Amino acid sequence: MLTVSLTVWLVLLPAILFFVTEPARVAEPDKNSKADGLTLSEALTTPLFWVFGLAAASVFYPIFATTQQFILYLQSPRIGVSLQTAAFAQSALFAVSVGGKFLAGYLSDKLPPNRAMLAFAAIMFAS
Repeated sequence: MLTVSLTVWLVLLPAILFFVTEPARVAEPDKNSKADGLTLSEALTTPLFWVFGLAAASVFYPIFATTQQFILYLQSPRIGVSLQTAAFAQSALFAVSVGGKFLAGYLSDKLPPNRAMLAFAAIMFAS
C-alpha cells in the first residue's frame, strides 16, 4: 500500500503539475459534421488510453482496498469496536465520499485543471 501511495505522489502528482494544462476553447461544431473523437476500439489502441487507465488504477486501488477492509479493521482485536459501530463508521465514510464527489465536480468547474487535480490530491492526502 505504501509503494502504491508513493508512486502516486512521486510520479502522478508531478505529471499532473507539469503536463495538465487548460484546454483551448473550440468553436461549436457544425451540427452536420461528425463529432471529433475516437471510437472505443480506436481509443483502446492508443498509449494515452492505457496511461490514463494505469494512472486511475494507481489512484483508486488504495482507496478501494481501504474501504473494502475498513469494517473488518475496525472490528479487529487491535481496534475492537462492535459491528454496529463499525457499520456506522463505514456509512459515515460513504456519506463523506459522496459529498467529496460533489465538491470535486464543483472544483472542476471553478478551477483550472491542474489546480483542481492538485486540490484533489491535497484532499486525498489530508484524508
